[in-house]
Amino acid sequence: MECIINLESLGTETRKKPVFYASHDLVVYKEGRHIELANCAGEVLAQVPCPPNARQYEYLDLDDALVFIFGGKDLILFDKSGEAPLSYRIETDRWGKVITKLYPSHHKNAVVFGTKVQDRVQFINFNFVNQERISQSTSWKVNGIDDVVVKNGTLYSILDSSFLVSCRIETCETLWTRFEYSLIKPKIIPYNRGLLYTCQNVLKFSRGETSDLTKIPMIQISNLIGVQDDHLFLTSNQSKNICAYNLKDKKLIWEIVGQSPILETLLVKGQKLYDIDLVLLARMKDDLSILNLTEGRSSHYFKLPGAYRMRQTADHVLVHKYNQHTDMIPGIRK
Repeated sequence: MECIINLESLGTETRKKPVFYASHDLVVYKEGRHIELANCAGEVLAQVPCPPNARQYEYLDLDDALVFIFGGKDLILFDKSGEAPLSYRIETDRWGKVITKLYPSHHKNAVVFGTKVQDRVQFINFNFVNQERISQSTSWKVNGIDDVVVKNGTLYSILDSSFLVSCRIETCETLWTRFEYSLIKPKIIPYNRGLLYTCQNVLKFSRGETSDLTKIPMIQISNLIGVQDDHLFLTSNQSKNICAYNLKDKKLIWEIVGQSPILETLLVKGQKLYDIDLVLLARMKDDLSILNLTEGRSSHYFKLPGAYRMRQTADHVLVHKYNQHTDMIPGIRK
């Protein structure tokens, strides 16, 4: 679901509890020793015991359900209608501990995720109702999975900051692999039937066997952020600055200079009057800056002490804090 925040009347709501998912219709949160699903009127629709290590979680929003995995091993399935939820512990000895986000599968009642068993990682297409493996990728002997992105039925990933892998998400069949001698920094971005990534502060593009290198004059790339309409957005100068680069014309469009390293970014959309623009939420140590990427300028600024992660859930943005509170930025109700 698309999230469009109101740039004319931007406000936040603080909940003094961990909120795991929020939309204008439903909210999932921790209440005491339980995790509850409630509607916008505050009526509790479903409840399950809260697993340990609830701070570490990933989720996937399906059409009629919400799938959560807490601590890499405890799965909770909430039906959005409030029917009896499903809760169980994944067989980590068999499937491994989940170490990535959750991605949609072409199969019914299934998700795709990366797991780790001892010193090996792999991707699994997993039926969360029957608790069965539908398919599994090759297993690689590496320390971990650094980044994953899915587009048009293909999964791309970075292993051990040096190994690029492309898999067919339906079957987990490996399409191609590529090794880089230099460290690959997250994030990777699918573009023009290939993959954009950065090594040694320069931009690279690969379709598997070969790669092209692009040096942007006077810019040392820190991390990639995203692409829209041939415009690549990235950070530079030790993640303090944000730049826009035209991939087609190979020209730097603009650069916003910052003072503090950016720890986390999130791309959403923002509306002002009748205009809808691409917006970046950039989290520094104790601050949140909202930038209009269409216009190349800063839009809003907030103090944000104690935050450790941002995420978009449906039409809301959640900011998780160490004190167990959650700041919510609601999107515009459609």
